[in-house]
Amino acid sequence: MKPNCTILLATYNGSSWLRPQLDSILSQRNVNISIAISDDSSDDKTCTILAEYEKKHSDKINVLSGNTTRMGSACKNFLRLIRDADVGNSEYIGFSDQDDVWHLNKIENSISSLKDNSAQGYSSCVMAFWPDGKEKFVNKSQKQKKLDFFFASPGPGVYDELKAWVIEKQADLKDVWFHDWLIYAFVRSHGHKWVVDPVDSMRYRQHYSNEIGVNLGIKAILRRFRFISDGRYIEEAARMSSLFPTKDGLEYRLKRMNLADRIYLTLHSYSYRRRFQDVLFLCVIFLFACKLKKNQ
Repeated sequence: MKPNCTILLATYNGSSWLRPQLDSILSQRNVNISIAISDDSSDDKTCTILAEYEKKHSDKINVLSGNTTRMGSACKNFLRLIRDADVGNSEYIGFSDQDDVWHLNKIENSISSLKDNSAQGYSSCVMAFWPDGKEKFVNKSQKQKKLDFFFASPGPGVYDELKAWVIEKQADLKDVWFHDWLIYAFVRSHGHKWVVDPVDSMRYRQHYSNEIGVNLGIKAILRRFRFISDGRYIEEAARMSSLFPTKDGLEYRLKRMNLADRIYLTLHSYSYRRRFQDVLFLCVIFLFACKLKKNQ
């Protein structure tokens, strides 16, 4: 018997990329797919495309109604899906951006990996691609660290538990910016296992509207540097640690960032990121965080 899987898809002004992604999800092999979609008041042709697909695939696609106010971020859109989408009898829940293209065996491989590793959360490596035809494999499968979920997402089980928590913490989540980071932190902090597949499962589209994107090229590096230098990265890490408190008071250290805190955080950076170069970069952020903050 094929497993049932519901995909939660958040859209906003995605008409340029939406069709290939919807087609790739609907074409998934050896799984019964349904898609719940929330649109954040798009003003391009996104809603027209969604209405077309919902009419054509009425047994598989449900576009949520009732949203008349712009939410303003993909994270808020995904949180709305977690709260309001009807996932029916699905054994598996997946999250999808509007602009990627999934390999046709993505869900099948995801489910196999979850079962083989007795895990409750899954993500994979991806193949980034650009309009000019350039491609780059993005490896996210480095060995997980004790507290890496406070400082990074996994790349992208326990769904009822997550949904109840999102409803309970709705007011506290209004400023969270990255849904994949939040979900990863929830799963890991609640003692559940997360597996990162070393094989890429989708094509990760790079374009001007990416919130972060792949860290490749001058524009991408500058975009990430602005995210770090204006304090948003530390703020997001502090926000995550406040939602999932630790015994060592990580939340308060990230908020105070005095000399003792910066030394402590620097010495423990190996616990916060998976790749060696990311650990070194995080050390620099901690050492110069106060200076960067004063220069805002």
